[in-house]
Amino acid sequence: MPDVADNISPLSADGPAPPVTQDLAQKWLGKLFSNSLHRPWFQRMLRPIVRYAIWNHASGILDGPGANARWLLGEESTDDERRRFAMDVVMNFLDFVNAMGSSLHQSKDHIYERIDKVTGVDAWHEARSAKRGAIMVTAHMGCFEIALAGICKHEKHVHVVFQHDDYDDFNTLRAKQRQRWGAIDAPIGEDFSVWMRLRDALNDDHIVLIQGDRVMPGQHGIDMPFAGGHIAMPTGPVKLALAAGSPIIPAFALFRGSRFSGTVDIHMEKPIHPQPGPVNENHPAMKEITAAIEQRVLADPDQWYTLYRAFREDMAPGRSSGDSEK
Repeated sequence: MPDVADNISPLSADGPAPPVTQDLAQKWLGKLFSNSLHRPWFQRMLRPIVRYAIWNHASGILDGPGANARWLLGEESTDDERRRFAMDVVMNFLDFVNAMGSSLHQSKDHIYERIDKVTGVDAWHEARSAKRGAIMVTAHMGCFEIALAGICKHEKHVHVVFQHDDYDDFNTLRAKQRQRWGAIDAPIGEDFSVWMRLRDALNDDHIVLIQGDRVMPGQHGIDMPFAGGHIAMPTGPVKLALAAGSPIIPAFALFRGSRFSGTVDIHMEKPIHPQPGPVNENHPAMKEITAAIEQRVLADPDQWYTLYRAFREDMAPGRSSGDSEK
């Protein structure tokens, strides 16, 4: 079967897209974040137009999730199935961001009520009983903000690890969400001191939330087997857990139904207790984190908001999955 990149590849991993396509994608994201922050109702009205425009005139936006579809849907999937899957991922990401803006105008009780099912509660309480804090590792999927609301309702000190975005409106949108729920900012970059502060926070029995499916600035990543290929996974969560003696809890919040009015299921996996040793592709904790994220992504692949080429096999030599993404 031909590679999906042969059929949907204006945005190529081997070089930049044509300037018009890049400019269009950047302007589209900028407008999306601005509308979601200031006028989410208007963004919802534009949804059919945006979908039509992307499908017919800006298919380069579909390149990343289209390439990922080869691994997530399987080699037997057709080019048409991969392209439609890519469209679903992009539109789900659009809806996710828009829902973030809409939720700022909803009551806290309404947000709490959208959490329909929580699994893994007993394992959570067992891990928290040690009073060594906990590192909650998630993926860039589903509805992180509603999960954050649920956690902050039960935990007093929740640190959110994040990377500042290129788009000011998106930074503002996320900051308003964290401030609303009382979460503590932990922006990371080249400054190593943030990891020391997070270690100290864990020693004080705090919670640290971090994404485990992408390598951010200041993190080291290693290629791990994932869905038949390989993606770069950050070593930071395991190293932080070892430094603080804290458990790692993979956790995911997934939409069921409408992003705006449907419910959210929260899944917490069995706690991972990293053992000392080189943090490489053979470390048991790295394998367990990767397996937990892989399981959830394969179960709900269209909720994995990975708009870039995530798999090492689809990248040009010298690039990593941490180089390309928002």
